[in-house]
Amino acid sequence: MNTKKRIELYLWILIFFAGLHISGTAQSLQLSNNTGFLSDGESIRIRTYFNTAGFLMLGVTNTTDSLVNVMVEKEELVLPPSIPSENYFYWGQDYGPSDYVSHLPVKIPPSVTESFIGWFDAFGYVAWARIKYRFYVEGAPEDNVSVVVTYDNVLWNDIPQEKETTPGLSAYPNPAGMQVTFAYGLPEEAKDAEVVIYNATGVVVKNIRLPLHDNEYTVNIEDLSSGMYFYHVVVDGNRSQTKKLSVQH
Repeated sequence: MNTKKRIELYLWILIFFAGLHISGTAQSLQLSNNTGFLSDGESIRIRTYFNTAGFLMLGVTNTTDSLVNVMVEKEELVLPPSIPSENYFYWGQDYGPSDYVSHLPVKIPPSVTESFIGWFDAFGYVAWARIKYRFYVEGAPEDNVSVVVTYDNVLWNDIPQEKETTPGLSAYPNPAGMQVTFAYGLPEEAKDAEVVIYNATGVVVKNIRLPLHDNEYTVNIEDLSSGMYFYHVVVDGNRSQTKKLSVQH
């Protein structure tokens, strides 16, 4: 191969790898959920009852050996037409329906995983939405990774394994500090009930047995780090709808 051919080949190799870099392959970030690691651009589906908000819980891991500042961008690919709906996300702080880019980055140390939460609420309608979340290093938007989420609010009989048993479930104050009180109403025939609290990556952090003949129970949560959590009640093996709990110490 002559010198000219070698130079042309070298240039094509440079262009090819530059194209891969520009296309958005993340060198610094890895997404995961309760099933394991996600590939870049992977599509996942969140199915919930029609009267329950759909929650997405992700882990965002810094795969480098240095601190990275990570931003999030939201893109609404499909929203339900003619149906009221809202979608939010949590990335270091709460962001509302009109927020499409996080205002501040989350600082992630080497090999550390931070929690991201997205949710979609169709206010009792049967509906679905598709939203893309892109995570990128501040100052280097080409270093990014994304996930496409379909939130699917379905009818009761589409998910027969779950059953609503405690419609009066709530927690206050919310955000909570050192303690939180759960207000609930149990069926008279209930034999066992517990509150399950889990973090944004789906790991259970507390199981709390509830008194059957009371309607409020206060729990010490000073051992929980500040952040976003979720909770539901399990009554005789049947799980209630999931709700959000914010903890701020």
